[in-house]
Amino acid sequence: MSLADNKKLVMEFFATIAKGDVRSMGRLMTADATWWVAPSTKFSGLYKKSAFLAIVPGLFEQAAGPLSFRFDEVIAEEDRVSVTAKGNLPMKSGKTYQSDYHFNYFGVNGNIASLKRFVHQVRRSWYKWLNRRSQRPRLDWARFEDLLEDLPLPTARIVVPIWR
Repeated sequence: MSLADNKKLVMEFFATIAKGDVRSMGRLMTADATWWVAPSTKFSGLYKKSAFLAIVPGLFEQAAGPLSFRFDEVIAEEDRVSVTAKGNLPMKSGKTYQSDYHFNYFGVNGNIASLKRFVHQVRRSWYKWLNRRSQRPRLDWARFEDLLEDLPLPTARIVVPIWR
């Protein structure tokens, strides 16, 4: 995966944040992802992936409009992308939630895209075979997504670290 591809993937993640699309955010985060929110709000603290995704809807429930980002720097080098940005979210109270962000995304070049393709093919295969259980399809993609929420596929994990 090229540096430009890594940047594009990170910007795709920011687009899901701006929309408040928790499901897509979860798909783009690794199982061991952590998120730290600086002290100053009720959302402050260190969160593991599931805990962070659980608080995101609460932030957007109070919003009066979309979250927008102004990107100051997006730097890709080797296997990481570093982003500094300013975010603005108009709130129903009339105030604007403004925050400075610094994100660091880490991965191994080439593996993220390959892993995403593999997971996508596994999901398609499972969907196909679940629909073959009868003579007509009974499971549409939306119901399949709900099923994955209740019965998620195992997450990919690194079993042999090649970079130390």
